[in-house]
Amino acid sequence: MKVLMVDDEINLLSSYRRLLNESFDLATAESGEKALELIESAGPFAVIVSDYKMPKMNGVELLKQVRVMAPDTVRIMLTGQGDLNIAMEAVNQGNVFRFLVKPCPHEELVQSISEGLSQYEAASRQQEVLRQEVFEAFYQKNLQGTFKMISTLLERKDPYTAGHQLRVSRLAGAIAVEMGLEDQTVECVKVSASLHDIGKIYTPSEILSKPGRLSELEFNLIKDHARAGYELLQEIELPWPVADIVLQHHERCDGSGYPKGLQGPEILLEARIIGVADVVEAITAHRPYRSALGLDAAISEIQKFKGRHFDPGVVDACMRVLQEKSFAWE
Repeated sequence: MKVLMVDDEINLLSSYRRLLNESFDLATAESGEKALELIESAGPFAVIVSDYKMPKMNGVELLKQVRVMAPDTVRIMLTGQGDLNIAMEAVNQGNVFRFLVKPCPHEELVQSISEGLSQYEAASRQQEVLRQEVFEAFYQKNLQGTFKMISTLLERKDPYTAGHQLRVSRLAGAIAVEMGLEDQTVECVKVSASLHDIGKIYTPSEILSKPGRLSELEFNLIKDHARAGYELLQEIELPWPVADIVLQHHERCDGSGYPKGLQGPEILLEARIIGVADVVEAITAHRPYRSALGLDAAISEIQKFKGRHFDPGVVDACMRVLQEKSFAWE
């Protein structure tokens, strides 16, 4: 976090640089006008410390403009005039955090700047929380509605795929929790899983519901759903790489997956989680071309290909969820 010292006394600015450079990321300006230019070109600054008495633009006038240009910057007034009227003017017009009188002891100046940085950091965290709350409100109201509409269209075309996505989302979310991932990552996994087959909206219905074995051409059309889902989702602004996760959910650790043949850590963790959950749900559920094979068959499959197709850590977490936790698909 950067600090800007403003004073028309060149020697004093040199002294500030010598004394404060080791403690802070420091910049200096010898006038109010140059300070404003620096804020515009090199900002943001967490703290600005300005002298009061300067030619053309005094400290109060400067901090008043800074309040408009960079409202988050913590403003400190440093002056040789311990005048109550000046202090009141600085507080009222510049909304200053602290008013210091020259000569200000080095320890007091360092402490004031440090407390200003803490104030800036706390305000930044609060704003980030607010931004997240605003996004979540927007997401809940708008994006979930959009996703629900797309999922409804897919369900009308292929009821199996829509239910499959919901069940995979539940299992993938439980795996992510079991792995100790952060709440936002868990939410990312759940959202991505609930949309991972959305590209099948472009797959012919007769292929999706075909009861027999697919031809090579038909299987290639099915495989294209990962790319189609990516193209459908990539223009939607989200705080997570949902489109990339959807694109990668059929990639495998040994490079045998599709569409790009990615390997190991090249595959996003969220996609590796969904890949395991996808296989487990597909094996345990009824498919148009066969009856459900059951949980034991699913466990056998992911154990067999652990470390080859599937991330070992994800498989281990999935096993704990299925065998030790009270997981339910519904």
